[in-house]
Amino acid sequence: MTEWNKTYVFLGVAAVSVGLAAASSVATRPAAIGGFEKVGQPFFPDFEDPLAADSLSIVTYNDETSVIKNFDVARGEDGLYRISPYDYPADADDRLAEVATSLVGVVRGQLASRRASDYERYGVIDPLTEDSSVLTGRGSRVTVKDETGAVLADYILGGEAEGADGYRYVRRPDEKEVYRAELDVDLSSRFTDWVEADVLDITAGDVRRVLVKDYQVDEEQGRILQRDNVLLTREGSSGDWVLEGLDEAAEEVDNSAINDLVRNLNDLSILGVRPKPEGIRADLSIDPAVIDNTLQGQMLLRGLQVDMAEKGFIIAGTAEGGAELLGTNGQLSIGTEDGVAFDVYFGELFSGNEYEIEGLSREDEAEGGDADTAEGDGTAEDGPDASLTESRYIFVAARVEPALLGEPPVAPVEPPPVEESAEEPAEADEPAEAAADPESDAETPEPADAASPESPDAGGEEPPEETPQEVYERELAAYETARTEYESKVADADEAVAELNDRYGAWYYVVSAEDFKEVRLSREAVVTPVVAEPDADGPAADAGAATTPPSL
Repeated sequence: MTEWNKTYVFLGVAAVSVGLAAASSVATRPAAIGGFEKVGQPFFPDFEDPLAADSLSIVTYNDETSVIKNFDVARGEDGLYRISPYDYPADADDRLAEVATSLVGVVRGQLASRRASDYERYGVIDPLTEDSSVLTGRGSRVTVKDETGAVLADYILGGEAEGADGYRYVRRPDEKEVYRAELDVDLSSRFTDWVEADVLDITAGDVRRVLVKDYQVDEEQGRILQRDNVLLTREGSSGDWVLEGLDEAAEEVDNSAINDLVRNLNDLSILGVRPKPEGIRADLSIDPAVIDNTLQGQMLLRGLQVDMAEKGFIIAGTAEGGAELLGTNGQLSIGTEDGVAFDVYFGELFSGNEYEIEGLSREDEAEGGDADTAEGDGTAEDGPDASLTESRYIFVAARVEPALLGEPPVAPVEPPPVEESAEEPAEADEPAEAAADPESDAETPEPADAASPESPDAGGEEPPEETPQEVYERELAAYETARTEYESKVADADEAVAELNDRYGAWYYVVSAEDFKEVRLSREAVVTPVVAEPDADGPAADAGAATTPPSL
């Protein structure tokens, strides 16, 4: 072997040795921990425009009750945001834009963990997990989609990050890593935070009439056994209330009690919503198709009666052969100075958790479960449950009541035409002839003093008396003005009622049982007995006179 051959052999061996050393170094080098390369990057870099958000889904899990709550709000074909499953209008539609804005550009902060075993600790377990054994550590999942249904952002939000104000633990559902992220979002899934919570659109000072209908109902026969109406009216916002049928000699109206009632009515708040059953119209009258004598009509009526009886409402027959809705716990009618009257029917009491009260269905109830009874009714058989709250069903409708606007103006009566005489009276020229006769015995009147009240220049002359025709024309002009104003008020009331019944039309509601107690009114609650004042000429005066010695 020549020297050159030996040199080539040595070089080959050296190259192989270097290659083996390099391979060994790579093989034994510690593997890099994944996830750090994403720090500082947005979770969803393509989500830049919050106005592109067309729907929002919030899923929460209650560790105490093991209830999964789905809250979905989306823009409908009419451009309005509505809440599933009943498409109830989301009056606070700007909240979706606020939530979407808070979720734009959220950046991954410090990496907290990439191990699934840490998810419970950070509260980022997917609340929609099918693992029923996972009872703690589930987070809140919020998903934003555009109008095509494409996902713009999808987060699982955990607890607040330790030692870092304003930061939360956040995970994408399709990633393992958990990061700290600076996030300020008002992620409420409470129904009342997304709707106009006031049941009645009233101002306490505008209420002019309160009618309480208290009755007893024979539920088996569907008939009213007794009615007792309490009617209260007042002239203005600061006027005293007048009770119809008041025995003024023995009782008087308790104005403070009625004013408290009106304020409580103004504060009556919606906690939940239910779709109105077929057969009950927007004005709460019963559809005639439900009460006809056909087999289909009778089946509809029976189904409606059963459904409503469970909620505390009776479909009762009327003397005219029709039917009417009654609340087993009474009815209120509230009239305002704007000509709008609200009818409120109170139904049955029931107990449920927040989710059941709101009436928002869960996925696992879609196959026949009942949101009103899924967790029991709070009776002793179910055992005590601190999460259950007592609530009550109510129906509400609005209607126009022109009488609340005052009496409509009445047109004046035009006077009959005046007949003119064919001959002028002869006496008309006599005063002028007398004034022209210099030999007349009549005394010439002294010139009127300019400062005298009787002087025409001083303004003492009375204006000419109006003719009947002039009076009519003046009253007609005033009538036309009053009629225009009255008709404008009626038109405004019509518009207001149309808007209200568009809101009420398809629904009935759930309110707090405590709120119901505050608006529960009876005649005994609004009157107090009259306390007779001592008569100065009565027994006290006589007793004093008896102690005075007689005069001599």
